[in-house]
Amino acid sequence: MIRTNAMRRGYQVEKSRAVRVPIIVGLLHLCLSVAAWAEPTSVNVRAYFAKSPDKRGLIEQDAVLVLDDTARRLTVRSKGRPLDVSFDDIERVLFESSSRRRGGGAWGAFGLVGAAIQSQKINDYWCVLVIRAAQGNTTYLLEVPKDASNGLIDKAKSLLGPKVLLPTFPEPTPMKIEDLKARDSKHDLKIDSTTLPSLELPAGKALVVVLNPRWSGNGLQTKLHANDNVVAVTRAGAYAFAYLDPGDYVFASQQGRNVSGVSTRLEAGQEYYFMLSLGNMLSGHTKELVTLLMQDALSARWQRK
Repeated sequence: MIRTNAMRRGYQVEKSRAVRVPIIVGLLHLCLSVAAWAEPTSVNVRAYFAKSPDKRGLIEQDAVLVLDDTARRLTVRSKGRPLDVSFDDIERVLFESSSRRRGGGAWGAFGLVGAAIQSQKINDYWCVLVIRAAQGNTTYLLEVPKDASNGLIDKAKSLLGPKVLLPTFPEPTPMKIEDLKARDSKHDLKIDSTTLPSLELPAGKALVVVLNPRWSGNGLQTKLHANDNVVAVTRAGAYAFAYLDPGDYVFASQQGRNVSGVSTRLEAGQEYYFMLSLGNMLSGHTKELVTLLMQDALSARWQRK
């Protein structure tokens, strides 16, 4: 078969089109992928904020957390306490495991609106936003549903880098009621709704704070043992503290015959914060998280009978 010049030109045109089409399709996919990644990420969360500057208690409210890569801004859409800050104004973001019983509220998976989750035990993440401000750092507390937490943490790391922290704490120490020498001790407990003690750290001591949130139990007395001694007594909705010598400790939370513990070493001049969750489970947390939740608790005053 003899090809004319016109036939050759037609063949070259078709060949050029065949090469260009996959390239164009590939570029289209790349552009769509970049556009999708640049889309703001929205997550349904729970926001917590103080009722008022002069009144204790926290308001718990549905909210939406938005990370906008293009505008480089973080916003929280909330009726009670909206937030809109630049990524540059974020000092750090703390993610800590949460385990408690939640009531109703609309929650969603990563970027999606989900169905309401009613009164069930959850293992979500607390998210503490530490924001730079002219008068000093301010904090903002969120709770992120479990299904959204991994995606949100990965996204936050990609946008904020080393500002995103997942603090680690001592692992639980297996314990039995028979391990506690002061298990049968009795105590008078009063909840002080008027006076908030100042947590000033004496020289040569370590400060230990234990928060018993209002959702943690049924109001029974809970004792905090440090090795062989009871150093704090609380109930749901209260916190207590102790000044201890430096050294190695096994801390145990006792509620009736229910016991949980953690082992850690205390250093002089340092502060250690613990919190109780469902089932009298004792766990370590950051000062930022515990002090925020302490706004919804009262001081426990106790003495041995």
